[in-house]
Amino acid sequence: MQQLQKVLGTIFLVAVAGFMTACGGGGGSTGGGTPTPTGAAYILPDLYAKPAGTTVTFNMRGKDSLGNVLTGTIGIVSIGPVTVSGINYWQADSVTSLNVGNGGTVSNYLDPTTRELVYLYDSPAGITGNVTLTAKLPKTASIGDSGVLPTISWNNNNTETSSWELQAATGSEANLVITYVTKDIMGTQSTTQTDTYTIDASGAIKLYSIHVDSKILGFVYTLDLSGTQV
Repeated sequence: MQQLQKVLGTIFLVAVAGFMTACGGGGGSTGGGTPTPTGAAYILPDLYAKPAGTTVTFNMRGKDSLGNVLTGTIGIVSIGPVTVSGINYWQADSVTSLNVGNGGTVSNYLDPTTRELVYLYDSPAGITGNVTLTAKLPKTASIGDSGVLPTISWNNNNTETSSWELQAATGSEANLVITYVTKDIMGTQSTTQTDTYTIDASGAIKLYSIHVDSKILGFVYTLDLSGTQV
């Protein structure tokens, strides 16, 4: 089944788990100036159809509010079946490698049958997250459709909620927008990350972009990245 989660480590906060998707794609958006028809149906990207051993990589470039120019890659590695403490999972590792203070691997463990996310291990931060609300993307959607995605409880007392919406783009393309909100138990820090996947009707990703707003004790940090599949 389908499940999208984010992948990105900010300079200040934990790296948060992510599942990139890879359904063909690559190259820039080719849409013109005409908005996408609202009744159009789209296949949503499905990572878990990829066989074990598959690696999907996006070349990314952007900047942050500290003036850093960021370059590097974001990808997902389908490890495949694993057994942890006697329990069988499907493992997929989210790997971020950027040139300025960002990066690391988050291991994502899924139910091997439904491919729904169960728990995560964030190796840079040394924390684990358990899914407290299970949800997933549908196989197809039309412009304007939306829904919830998993809620994750991290063992550092942060809670992450997520949601999705399919928005009109241009030409025959659409934007699959995934929003993640992470808050701590004291309310002293919060992070909102918006991942936008520009897709065609077959689910091929034409462009992937990320916007992050982090607030820690009144300090605001922002980051923007975009790129295409290698």
